Amino acid sequence: MENGCSVVKVPYEEIDPETLDKLIEDFVARTSDDDTSDDKVLLENKMNQVKKHLQKGKAIILFDEISQSCNIFSKDNPVLRFLKL
Repeated sequence: MENGCSVVKVPYEEIDPETLDKLIEDFVARTSDDDTSDDKVLLENKMNQVKKHLQKGKAIILFDEISQSCNIFSKDNPVLRFLKL
């Protein structure tokens, strides 16, 4: 890695739309604190909110090359200060 970091920022626009939807759905399911998370309308609303955050630059997608996994982070997440992206 040129920056010594195993984490790479992935522009959401470069992700296949179906794959992006699945990534967002997984993120919402993991981070939701609602007991009603199985409500389809609620899930779609939260997914749309995450998409808007990605579009506005309020959230980013990171790919960890070591674990081969993606995750979505709020742009103001303090952990991001320590990454050289």
